[in-house]
Amino acid sequence: IDLAQRVTEDLIAYGHVRRAYLGVRMQAVTPEDAEALGLPRIAGALVQGVTEDTPAERAGIQAYDVITEVDGEEVRTSNDLQHKIALRAPGDRVQVTVYRNGQPTAIEVRLDEAPITETVAEAPEPRVRMADKIGIEVADITPDLAESLGLASTDGVVVTGIQRGGPAARRGNIQRGSVIHEINGQTIRNSEDVDDAFSRVQAGEVVSLVVETGGNTNLVNVRVPGR
Repeated sequence: IDLAQRVTEDLIAYGHVRRAYLGVRMQAVTPEDAEALGLPRIAGALVQGVTEDTPAERAGIQAYDVITEVDGEEVRTSNDLQHKIALRAPGDRVQVTVYRNGQPTAIEVRLDEAPITETVAEAPEPRVRMADKIGIEVADITPDLAESLGLASTDGVVVTGIQRGGPAARRGNIQRGSVIHEINGQTIRNSEDVDDAFSRVQAGEVVSLVVETGGNTNLVNVRVPGR
């Protein structure tokens, strides 16, 4: 949910998702790696390469270092490291602990913004405005946004805005960054499906939404305000 919140804040403030960037190529630590490199446990992200002119290179991280902590939090796998970096913002300074020659070393790194092409990084403008229905705004899920939110696909729509005190806000199960997968039993793949589903909803009726928030999926029933 922390990642979803940061993503939606970026969408509102910048119009696209700003991804923090370390600049390493890595893999999970195996038992053999831990033994050969003198690690205290089978955990961490083994750096297999460092990209030129990146935060990692400038900070002195080297190939075959093993990153074991970020800001004092244990790094269990390479995916765990990716997630911890994704929670940060470009420009943040983080304390990275690496094992090198069997010894831990603390390195401060100032993260950059990931070099993503504009066509991928841009988030679509919210095009379905439903303040007169249940008080939310949604947008299609781009591949970049799906990756940032940890979603398996781009199906569904992401909530980019919610009307304070509106019908959806009063239910409490829908927030910015939530993903809507179904409306009244209709599978939602994109914002056009949302248009179609709401075209059949009348004032005063209850609309049923299947909503994913922070990895939890809930059925949320919201009554559309009367005329």
